[in-house]
Amino acid sequence: MNLLQSRFTKQLFLLFILLSLFSCTLTTTKPKQPHFVSDTGAISADIGRVIVAEEIVFAGSEIKTNGHTTSELAITIVNAANLPKDQEQCRERGEQIAHLLKQALKDPDEYDAYKVIFLFERSKGVITTSESAEFYYPSGKL
Repeated sequence: MNLLQSRFTKQLFLLFILLSLFSCTLTTTKPKQPHFVSDTGAISADIGRVIVAEEIVFAGSEIKTNGHTTSELAITIVNAANLPKDQEQCRERGEQIAHLLKQALKDPDEYDAYKVIFLFERSKGVITTSESAEFYYPSGKL
């Protein structure tokens, strides 16, 4: 009887390991270069009419999770000068920026979603601190 219990325990353990392997989520991310109608300097100037910032950075990516692929275009606004304090107004400002970004693409359907990141960096000597607010906008809602 002890041998039977041992085999059952080993089989149960093997089944657990196999189920664990199959339930894992595999995600890969790779860069996806955006194709704009004009150069990024002109796009940054358009965005500068909505919000003043020290720097604007664009980064597209393609995300594949368990065989399902989505694409996302992120824009990071560094040290925005006139960002509203109210969270809802900040979200609305981000939506304006995401909309401008979508319209600046050669193919407005190139990305499934847009992420607007407001990043604030402060340096004092050799120490730099940062904080950010991030907003996500599905392409179909812009």
